[in-house]
Amino acid sequence: MGAFAITDGAPFMVQPAFGNRLVIVPPQPITGLGMAQICGRRVAVLGNEKQALLGTFLYNAAPYMAGQVKLVVNLEPDQIAQVAPQVSSMGTVVLKGQKYQVISTVVQPAINPGSGDPDPVLGPMPGMGEFLPVQFCVTVG
Repeated sequence: MGAFAITDGAPFMVQPAFGNRLVIVPPQPITGLGMAQICGRRVAVLGNEKQALLGTFLYNAAPYMAGQVKLVVNLEPDQIAQVAPQVSSMGTVVLKGQKYQVISTVVQPAINPGSGDPDPVLGPMPGMGEFLPVQFCVTVG
C-alpha cells in the first residue's frame, strides 16, 4: 500500500523532546509548491518542508530557560516519492511516510534564572516529527 501524498496546508507536527531540550512548536502548515493538485490543493514537493519551520523557537532545558533554537527537517526515504523520469519536472512529491528527524540547533542559549549562567549544551540535538495529511484520496507507491 502506498503513502498519502502531502498537499498544501498539511501540518508538521514536531514532538517537543530534543534530548534535554523541550521545544514547543505549534503545528506549522506546509506550503505545497508542486504543479500537480489533489482535491484542489497543490502537492508538496521536495524542498517545501524546509520552508515550514523557518524562524526560531523557544526552548527550555532545566534549569535553563527561554533559549532559542532553529529547526531543520530531514525527511526519511519513505517520505520521498520515487518519480518516473518523464514526470520529474513536476518535482519529487513528499509523502506522509513514518516519522522524520528534526534537528535543533541553539541560536541563543537558555539562561539559568538562579545563577545567570547560559546553557552549556549547545550542540545540535535530534527530535522527531510527522506530517498529518489533509487529503486521503491519493496514495503514491
